Amino acid sequence: MNEIDNMTLQCLTNKNQYDMLLKRNSTNIDNTYLSDKRFYKKRILDLTKKCFKNEVDDNHVKSTFESYIRTCINYLKFSDKKELYQEQYNGIINIENKTHGDNIVDVEYDNCDFLMYKKEDIKTLNLDTFVTNKGKVGKAKILPQKSNVNIKSSEYKTKGIVKKKKNITNNYEDPKEKK
Repeated sequence: MNEIDNMTLQCLTNKNQYDMLLKRNSTNIDNTYLSDKRFYKKRILDLTKKCFKNEVDDNHVKSTFESYIRTCINYLKFSDKKELYQEQYNGIINIENKTHGDNIVDVEYDNCDFLMYKKEDIKTLNLDTFVTNKGKVGKAKILPQKSNVNIKSSEYKTKGIVKKKKNITNNYEDPKEKK
């Protein structure tokens, strides 16, 4: 459907009929996409291997492939960092919410009204509120520190990749001779 037909349908048809038409067209497009994806699977994988070897001459394919690789690298870096940070906080128990790792235990309150409104600050009037003491030292602030994580280690290079099983068996040797 071209743009003019699409605008005409959008403006001049009933909203329900237009939604049904879009739904029908999107399912047709999805089905053709899935069948094309299955049909071209081997050629796509071959093209990907050629792109890694810089054997593709089309600039559009090269730029799109480079963008895809950058996105994959950013995703993998983020997931590795997330996993390292989660390991650091795995044993911490939050007393207020009673969380243990990923499991949150519900806390029941008898009177939950204090959660919905602002607490009233009642000021006490005495000499301490009027006099300012400049010689008083406050508590030392504990600032968060940046964690150093190394996601370039060798264990993250092949993390999550399933190794292929070798189907090569040597049937020519007699198992009794190996002793």
